[in-house]
Formats: sequence, structure tokens, C-alpha cells
Amino acid sequence: GSLSSTRAVLLAAPWSTVEQRRSGTWATVRYARQAGVPVLLVEPSGRLQAYALPERLPPWLKEFTQNLQSLVT
Repeated sequence: GSLSSTRAVLLAAPWSTVEQRRSGTWATVRYARQAGVPVLLVEPSGRLQAYALPERLPPWLKEFTQNLQSLVT
């Protein structure tokens, strides 16, 4: 499947909160951002960052983010 599909959301958990130039995870995050794909980033501390999420989340994405947030807190 394509990362740019209408239901695509990238879930990334890089080892560093600082974007790394020579990192496959960060390269994928950059690609997703450029393609306008929503990104959920789990920082090493467990903090959840969201990028390019739609203002009104589809029910599946809302449930997913709530479940993910409960796992990392």
C-alpha cells in the first residue's frame, strides 16, 4: 500500500526526539510530512506528538490515538 493513501497514518517511535539526518525512521517521518500524511510520533519519554492530523478525526483514528495515548501515559 501507499503511504499517501487516504487512511494512512504513520506511527513512528524514534530513539531520539532530535531529528536525525541519517536515520531511516526520521527519513520516513520527513517523507510522510512532505506527502501530507498524518504522523503520530512516540518520543522516548512516551510523550505523543501529532503532526498534520485532520481537525475532525475519523472515528477509527480518534479511537486509535486515544488507545495509544493510554498506553504511553
